[in-house]
Amino acid sequence: MQVLLNYGKGKLPVEIDGRRVDAVLRKSRPEVISDPEGALLSALEHPLAGGPLKDLCAPGKSACVVVSDITRPVPNQVLLPGLLEYLESCGVRRKDITILIATGMHRPAGDEELLALLGREVVRDYQVLNHHPESEEMLEHLGFTARGTAIEINKSYLQADLKILTGLIEPHFMAGYSGGRKSICPGISGLDSLRYTHGIECLSHPLAANCVREGNPFHQEALEVAQAAGCDFMVNAVIDEGRNLTGLFAGEMEAAHEAGCDFVDRYFKVGIGGPGEIVLTTNAGYPLDIDFYQTVKGLCGALPAVKPGGTIIIASRCPEGLGSERFGELLKELKNAKSRQDFLDAHREKFVPDQWEVQKLLQVLDKAGFLIFSGGLSKEDAELGQGLKIDSIEQGLKLAFQRHGSGARVIVIPEGPYVVPEPS
Repeated sequence: MQVLLNYGKGKLPVEIDGRRVDAVLRKSRPEVISDPEGALLSALEHPLAGGPLKDLCAPGKSACVVVSDITRPVPNQVLLPGLLEYLESCGVRRKDITILIATGMHRPAGDEELLALLGREVVRDYQVLNHHPESEEMLEHLGFTARGTAIEINKSYLQADLKILTGLIEPHFMAGYSGGRKSICPGISGLDSLRYTHGIECLSHPLAANCVREGNPFHQEALEVAQAAGCDFMVNAVIDEGRNLTGLFAGEMEAAHEAGCDFVDRYFKVGIGGPGEIVLTTNAGYPLDIDFYQTVKGLCGALPAVKPGGTIIIASRCPEGLGSERFGELLKELKNAKSRQDFLDAHREKFVPDQWEVQKLLQVLDKAGFLIFSGGLSKEDAELGQGLKIDSIEQGLKLAFQRHGSGARVIVIPEGPYVVPEPS
């Protein structure tokens, strides 16, 4: 049988013996919204919670619109033009609108990326800012969470009369779901605000995982930070495998986000009879498979579907290689550590950017090995990530069958972490 894996901006065809495939996991297909522009206007006028956006607008008011960075396939071509036009029609002047890129701890978007992310007209006509989480001049301190975490938020957002979040709701391997409060924490927070949500203790918690809200310490802490920062209106989208708009959730942040998460649960969770020895997966294609740092999400997403001691084969384009330089340095530190536990213990107090992604990688390695097919990742970098680079998926399957035997069963997840396996 042939399966098409999400890879880069296209599909990667793979031939595999269908008799060895236990399941090909795909999301259910919700109805595509046939009139996205009309649906957006309706969401702004008739939100799920709270009053219409126009009731918050007035001439002379300023607005800050938060958008996700290049690693998220948010349908900005639908959300932004309609939202900005609506604000202006309600009296908010164009010169008083700021678009803030929620970079979190990712690098800032470059000029070409801004054009791809926002569109030429938006970049030309509006003030656009990248958030810089380590710039003290850009941050304002709002106090501390109940856990003692400093709350530091982007000043441009805090100073705006209208605080508006946009984004995408999808499974997230630490926060449970993206979107909502996550646009603020980590999106526009300072590094100190991430010390708990991205720290060793939080990410060791079994409920800091895909599609978990109740009891998820990451979700709870991020929500507390977002509540302190405030949000006047949220517009979040849900998309299908073809990147078509299938859901819009607007209004008061918490209620609208909860409704969006419930929607995601209905379509993104897929039941399986049990885990397999081999899981063939992806990092969902562009833009999520931009580097190995992001690819850890695809590896984590496969964990419920793989048996202990099994093998994950992942296809991830990685045009930017490992990712940030400091992520690479942390992988070197891990490689030179006496043990994985020594690495974790060292970073309980010594909190540095990107340590969280190494911790999540360790959770993968504690359960399974992995092989990676990637046009952008070098053999040496794959080995630094403690994986093995393969020349083709077929080669990877051959190696996995040699390891697990010809009777090994394969589970295929073409869309990677956007599908959440649920063993019965």
